[in-house]
Amino acid sequence: MLLPGVAAASSATADGYSQMLAYLTHSRLDGQVLAGASGSIKLNQAAGDLNRQYNGHALASGGQAAVQVAINQRGDDRLAADTPLQARAELDGQVLAGGSGLASINQVSGQANDQANAVAVVASPQRPLSQALLPAVPTAVAMRRPSAAGLRQATLGADALRGYAGVLQLNQIAGSFNAVENRLGLHVQTGP
Repeated sequence: MLLPGVAAASSATADGYSQMLAYLTHSRLDGQVLAGASGSIKLNQAAGDLNRQYNGHALASGGQAAVQVAINQRGDDRLAADTPLQARAELDGQVLAGGSGLASINQVSGQANDQANAVAVVASPQRPLSQALLPAVPTAVAMRRPSAAGLRQATLGADALRGYAGVLQLNQIAGSFNAVENRLGLHVQTGP
């Protein structure tokens, strides 16, 4: 059975990888997929090859509460990226319109990119040491190969996030061998 939009391959080139890669060249979320959603929202969207994405939310409360988020993303030089010349990642419509809370979004189009969003929130009567609260997000991109010329796009429609209330982290990459991160550390003091 063929998936919609995938042409049958001849037996000489029927490894299936090129047909699968064709599906990875265009990623689109639209309509009202997450409209009005609330709470902890994590969304990763990719078009391309060998991209790494992570969203981490850590929350703690109590008298001696502490939290840390640690992320280590690594590429492998032995893997060869097979980047399509045209790749597009789109968030459109009213995807997260009217939503609220804590949202972390990674959106990428290209090859061998690293994206990370990290949030650490502590609610406690005693203020923790600042280093204990801040997320540690080391990012390592080990792959360094030339990228074929082409068009890569990461787009966000005008109404996609309209009316969103709360904390919103958004990483967008269109290209190859990039690394981007958002970090947020927050202490809410409770009690007298």
